[in-house]
Amino acid sequence: NIGGRIRSIAVDRNNPSTLYAGGVSGGLWKSVNSGNTWDQVASYTTFDDGQGVFNENLCISSIAILGNGHIYVATGSTWENPFGTGGSGFLGGGLYRSLDDGASFELVTGATNANFWDVDGPWTIVDKIEYHRTEPNKLWVAYDRGLRLFDEATDTFSSPAGVPATQKCRAIEISPDGQTMLTCFGTDAYLSTDGGQNFIPLNNNNSTGFPQSGIGRLEFAISPDDANYMYAMAANSIGQMSG
Repeated sequence: NIGGRIRSIAVDRNNPSTLYAGGVSGGLWKSVNSGNTWDQVASYTTFDDGQGVFNENLCISSIAILGNGHIYVATGSTWENPFGTGGSGFLGGGLYRSLDDGASFELVTGATNANFWDVDGPWTIVDKIEYHRTEPNKLWVAYDRGLRLFDEATDTFSSPAGVPATQKCRAIEISPDGQTMLTCFGTDAYLSTDGGQNFIPLNNNNSTGFPQSGIGRLEFAISPDDANYMYAMAANSIGQMSG
């Protein structure tokens, strides 16, 4: 099986020669020799959970490895039509994780739809996940119902202040120290400088110099050397580059 386009690559920070890659149509792949060769992760590929849908061709949008080594895999993607047919893999199955270095996978409790084919379910699309930079048991999740912080200690999700409570969250980037965060809800951008405790809108504040209109999609980057340098790439509502 061929993975096709790749939306996510994660490097094991404790063993940099080990990499994981998520294919839009090819499931989860792993390399243990710095990317020279790859194999599908069988424990993820054959996981079913009784829904009758194997993960071999399930769209993977994002991968994160927590500070404790646990592997999280997000599925579904906004940027492929979720109504695609013919095995396109645009629908997601929720949020998966491995607690044993990939030997087995499970669905995160409360992070999946009751019906896999529910295109409007809260966990149909999880566009981005990011490991918490300072707390090894926590994960940031951008999904169809907002931005959440998942805590493994309690298996619970909490919501940060200053962002929409249930609007779709499509992107998130975090500085190496975890203090600066950029996130996107619909066409609106939000900034946090206190590790995600509070956010302020950028689109509705002319003093920031951020574009106030004509935005369809946003992607972010934060300099690893100096978090004061942040970058945003925007497309308009018909997919053309805005700047």
